[in-house]
Amino acid sequence: MQRIPLTADTVTFHGRIVPEGDGLWLGWTNTGVSFRFEGNHLTFQFARPDGGQVPYVGILIDAEPRRMLPVGEGHLTLDIHLRSSGIHTVRLIKMTELLDDISLFLEGVYLDDQAHLLPPPPLPSRRLEFIGDSITCGFGNLSASPEDPFSPATEDSTQTYAALVSRHFGTDTHYLCRSGRGMVSDCGGCRAQPIARWFFETTLTHPDPWDFSTWQPDLVVINVGTNDRGGEVPQEEFVRESAAFLRRLRRVYPAARLLWVYGLMDEDFIPAVQEAVAIVRADDPKVDLLLLPSIYPHPEEQAACYHPNLAAHARAARDLIPKIAELTGWEAAAPPSFWP
Repeated sequence: MQRIPLTADTVTFHGRIVPEGDGLWLGWTNTGVSFRFEGNHLTFQFARPDGGQVPYVGILIDAEPRRMLPVGEGHLTLDIHLRSSGIHTVRLIKMTELLDDISLFLEGVYLDDQAHLLPPPPLPSRRLEFIGDSITCGFGNLSASPEDPFSPATEDSTQTYAALVSRHFGTDTHYLCRSGRGMVSDCGGCRAQPIARWFFETTLTHPDPWDFSTWQPDLVVINVGTNDRGGEVPQEEFVRESAAFLRRLRRVYPAARLLWVYGLMDEDFIPAVQEAVAIVRADDPKVDLLLLPSIYPHPEEQAACYHPNLAAHARAARDLIPKIAELTGWEAAAPPSFWP
């Protein structure tokens, strides 16, 4: 087997990727790599993750159905044999969020000795970023009952409202999201890891400041506040910190549209979100708000721990797509060029 060099010359990077030695750290939701080759055999090799939730990866090869596979004890090598030895486009992503702060180290990608590595696929020119919590991660969205506990096996990051919107417009998308976190507090009242702190870091395993000059989105979607409500943050404090966060975003993204999306899992903080957006919008007309109807009157939209299921994510995407089209002038990609 021959090893692929994991560099920008040979593979396409998706999201905030951290190279280390010959490998890559995949931390955030939907971070990963794409590449093209001619052959019929490939292997992914991972380092054993730290203890905690078992991370899952998604593998898409050409137009085949996506493979969702765990990476853990006894599953550190994913060996894939293809039916034909033609030209294939492959994408690997980390589907599991940073729950338990687990990042995944991709040690190497290998092809059979007769395979030929081809130039990597280009990234789309349109750029989206999503900043959020469990909703954006896809927490439990495959579960059949709101009484189900969380499991990484029921979290499909490729079928969230964010991923559906990304596919619709054919965008290069970054997903910065962690379950339970809020602008000020997590859902249990702990204030140690607010979004306004870790968003500006590269990733949890590499907390160096992220270089925002390397990637500038056209539009940023913020879906935050549900956990602040759960953590009993005073609304006036949430308004103050949210307005400050929007202004920090403007400093690092001087040209992007900023769109706060809210309401799927909470209605109590809607006035606070509206006030924070209105304060910043008074001086910044590129800041907008979209309210989404709650899932709670709709049992058919509820999954694990009363989170949105696939139907709810699809409905949220249908509401969000026309708003993004209005703000950007984008039309649907035909056909969508990237996944998710």
